[in-house]
Amino acid sequence: MKEFILLLLIFTFNSCKQKNRLVTSTVSSNNTTSTITITSERIVTLKTDATLSGDSFDFDTLKGKYVLIDFWGTWCAPCVKEMPRIKDFHESFNDKLYVLGINQGDSKARVRQFITSNEYSWTQIINGAGSSDFVLKFNVISFPTKLIVDPQGNILHRFVGGSEKVFNKLSELLRE
Repeated sequence: MKEFILLLLIFTFNSCKQKNRLVTSTVSSNNTTSTITITSERIVTLKTDATLSGDSFDFDTLKGKYVLIDFWGTWCAPCVKEMPRIKDFHESFNDKLYVLGINQGDSKARVRQFITSNEYSWTQIINGAGSSDFVLKFNVISFPTKLIVDPQGNILHRFVGGSEKVFNKLSELLRE
């Protein structure tokens, strides 16, 4: 029993200690540069040119809007199923909401074909490997995962798996 309590205390201490940890990395590889600084509750910096279009993306330009970050892949049936709902929100609330897709596991050609054929027009980042792995930096463990970020960059909600909850929460926030 003493061992269990000791392990529980160590786990709790480490969990609390890591809660507000600051993770920063700048990576340049394969002609792609990404910088990300996050805590468990806030996106401080997210800059990358790993977008599908090849354009630079800077999270700081989104201050003042809610942001929906969608971690997805074409291989993920629940991810694909939710995309029309995301499109509806993107089109209906484009003055209050910015949608950012982060694709995992697909080639640029596959993402481009999928996005074009379905007329999804929001920014897409292609997840990298190793140090430029956004999935790893945001601690994504399952797909789909969606984050709702407030206009100041605070991560308000994390939704894992396919669910109406994310859309209900977005409706509540955007109709205020």
